Amino acid sequence: MFRLRWFLLPGVLWFKLLLITYCCLGTGAAHAVYAPVMPTNLQLLVQNPASFPQNGYIVRSGVPLARSQQLLSTNDLAVVNDQGLAVPATFRVLARWGAGRSQVSAPIQWVLVSFPASVPAQSARSYRLSIDGSVTNPVSGATVTVSSTANAFQINTGAAQFEVPKHGLGVLSQASAGSGNTPLVGSSFELIANGVTYNSLLPIRRAELVSQDRLSAVIVVSAPINMPEIGNGRLALTRRYVFRAGASSVDVRASLAFEGDRCGNGVITCDGSPNGVQVSRWRERLQAANDTSSPLLGMRATRGQSLFSSNLTTGQTAGIRQLQRSNRLAAYQYTWRRPDGSVQTGSLADGAALLRDGPEGVIGVAIKSMHQYEPQALQQLSTTDTAIDLIDGPIWLGLRQGMFAEYAVHIGAPGTTLTDHLAAFWPDLQHSMQALPNPAWIAATGAVDEFPVGPLPSTFAGYDTVLTDTLNLTRSLRESRGLYGLMTHGLFPRFFGDPIRTDEIDCGDNDPTPADDVDDTYWCATWTDYHNAASTAVVAAFRYQDSNYLSDLATPAALRALHTLVYQCAPDDQNFYCGQAPAGYNGYRSDFNASHQYLENLILYYWLSGDESVPETLARGADTFRAYLCPGRNQVPQGPVCGPNTLINDPDARLNGRVTSQFLELFRFVGLASDDASFLDDWTSTSARNLTQHYVESQHLGDTIGFIEPSGGYLPDGSGGDFSIVTGAGTYYSTQLWMTGLYDLTMLYRLIPQQLDPSLGSPGVRPSQVLNAHARLITHALQVPPADGTVNGILPESMRIGFSGARLGGNVMTLEPGWTPGAMPTPCLDACHYLEGKAALAALMLRAADQTNAATLRSTGEALTQLGIQLRLASPQPLNKAVAIGLTRLHAAVARAAGTTEPPQFQDSFE
Repeated sequence: MFRLRWFLLPGVLWFKLLLITYCCLGTGAAHAVYAPVMPTNLQLLVQNPASFPQNGYIVRSGVPLARSQQLLSTNDLAVVNDQGLAVPATFRVLARWGAGRSQVSAPIQWVLVSFPASVPAQSARSYRLSIDGSVTNPVSGATVTVSSTANAFQINTGAAQFEVPKHGLGVLSQASAGSGNTPLVGSSFELIANGVTYNSLLPIRRAELVSQDRLSAVIVVSAPINMPEIGNGRLALTRRYVFRAGASSVDVRASLAFEGDRCGNGVITCDGSPNGVQVSRWRERLQAANDTSSPLLGMRATRGQSLFSSNLTTGQTAGIRQLQRSNRLAAYQYTWRRPDGSVQTGSLADGAALLRDGPEGVIGVAIKSMHQYEPQALQQLSTTDTAIDLIDGPIWLGLRQGMFAEYAVHIGAPGTTLTDHLAAFWPDLQHSMQALPNPAWIAATGAVDEFPVGPLPSTFAGYDTVLTDTLNLTRSLRESRGLYGLMTHGLFPRFFGDPIRTDEIDCGDNDPTPADDVDDTYWCATWTDYHNAASTAVVAAFRYQDSNYLSDLATPAALRALHTLVYQCAPDDQNFYCGQAPAGYNGYRSDFNASHQYLENLILYYWLSGDESVPETLARGADTFRAYLCPGRNQVPQGPVCGPNTLINDPDARLNGRVTSQFLELFRFVGLASDDASFLDDWTSTSARNLTQHYVESQHLGDTIGFIEPSGGYLPDGSGGDFSIVTGAGTYYSTQLWMTGLYDLTMLYRLIPQQLDPSLGSPGVRPSQVLNAHARLITHALQVPPADGTVNGILPESMRIGFSGARLGGNVMTLEPGWTPGAMPTPCLDACHYLEGKAALAALMLRAADQTNAATLRSTGEALTQLGIQLRLASPQPLNKAVAIGLTRLHAAVARAAGTTEPPQFQDSFE
């Protein structure tokens, strides 16, 4: 494991780091405990970065609420604009505090708020959420209606009418403008996989109206491709439609998954070929009403261009293609072929759109961020047929893996300029507006981990530079490193942008397709969302109330995790890993060690979007894993949770560590986001087993210190599994301190606001008690030679602790570095904490300091926080493994170090 070494920093910056010499003694300075104040007005900021105004766009945004607000229903909620007028709004509960979503006696924690927002071009507008019933929620305005027959759904948005076929053979059966004109009369699909063309489906799996209210409707249609099995699985397509009141377009997220496995988990090649399916085309073909005229065609490639228009005659074609590059360092290129056969070229087609205007009306199409997901295309194949090429060149889908693409189909009446039609749908797709609460509101709810609100003290002011520089570097380097692509945009290679290590993007000698460089970035980069790196973009969106961080960084990463990192399986597939993310790296599948469940950003995406496909997908994997930890939990009828003394029966069914903590987060999420609250019991019961069998709390030099002993694993001599637990007095090794801070103790901390700090285990201990005792362990570890008493000194990665007496309440006899009884390794490397690992402990220390008001914990936590900030100021990097270790939990540390007690300026107004 690599983390930046202090001795490799430039001399001046190394010296600055050494100046952070807070010792583990109190400074005597007064400090305000982190306690964000809920603002009086709950402001929602809606940004429109597009060059077109957006009028009446139905915003659908998740909004957190505090437990203390005690809102049990949405009856008293309303949305008010900046003129003081209520706007029509709908509300759907996404989660409740400490209970399942359907438990109506529990306060609401997250609610999906939908309302029409009108925002000028490249501007922002404020709205307000009223929660006390003082404002009546109006029911006037545009609405969405849905009806259903045996063969199709009929949707009327008020501006257009759409028919979605339930057989799935095309995206739309027909579509009409509000005036009754019907420009679109049919559709079909075409897929080319392993050189064979497919255009039919096996029986439909799902054709469902997933959700509907007055302002929006979501429909999902899914079916397997009618093709022979490959590796006991086929390709399957899914279309998720979102219809909005007053909209003339439908937004579609289409996904294609290979549900087979030719070679086995963790194996990316066998029998001389990759473990996957190569798909060279996925075309959604739209058929316009047949007429004898020459339709007017409107096109543009980039955002700064005006629409080019020309009549299309029989035999002519046109199109815009974001081309697949020969290798990642080749220049980005699009081609724009006009009806007269002339071709223009450019770099990134970031404004691509195609519109066909005939006597029956207008059909407009666009693909979201097409310039970042090559190879894709928009093409006019004839006077009647328009193609949305979601895959326009060969890409690979590895074992149980999917891709996704988002596009829009617009339907308009004749008689309006094509520019007006473009303005009616293109910005809605490319810049789906989000309503973000003001930062103080989000922080005060406690629905997410702590983040700093408002101006910071000068001591920690460098944090904002670190945060913005990290994300700006991520944006710029993913383009300059050539990472745009249909299977590569969204997540990041392990050492991406590291100034010392390679980017780990290129193949070298391990190329699964040595004759083809086009796919090297997919097959050879070390892909994952290491240590939840992408969640930092969500923190930036919260802190700066800027939804661009979501659309640019967090959402692409979330969708990549949902469709590509997570295993995609047929409904009857019994594979253990379905709905989990056990692998990463090359082709997202080579590093098969179960520890790539880095899904916190995906979970945050759900809270902010209400996208039901997230809990639907993750519940499957969570259900399997809870039964692995506690057999019988996924049976019918469901078995009871395991008691605190229930031992594991498999050395990999560990009760602590990174993997189990990742699944505890999934248990928490699925229990809150679904109607199956029993997952919350798996979260608490697994935590109770861990604290009963592997947690020690003893007295040492007047302090209570605690540590967690590793669960499971294998014996060093290779003789079998390690099923040992703490049975009484003796000498034990702790877990890796930094890893425990990142994962185990974070999940224990989240029990405090969510489950009200419950007593867990036998005898019972509370999460806050464990955090406080573990933080004390860190302060004492910094005093054990060869440590020097400061955070800049040596901190062993683990500790060796001998104690007498009871597991809880005994006495420490020895406290030694984890390499004991051996000598300290030279160089120490992974046996000692790197700087990033130390920074990962800062939040733990300051959470404990706020609980106990202990000066030693606070000074140590503040020193670790400064260390984390200075480290990234000294060596700016994009989102990668090293950055994530030190930064993912640093947000909480900065918030607590800054002692936020007041809402920021303008918290009650619309500035």
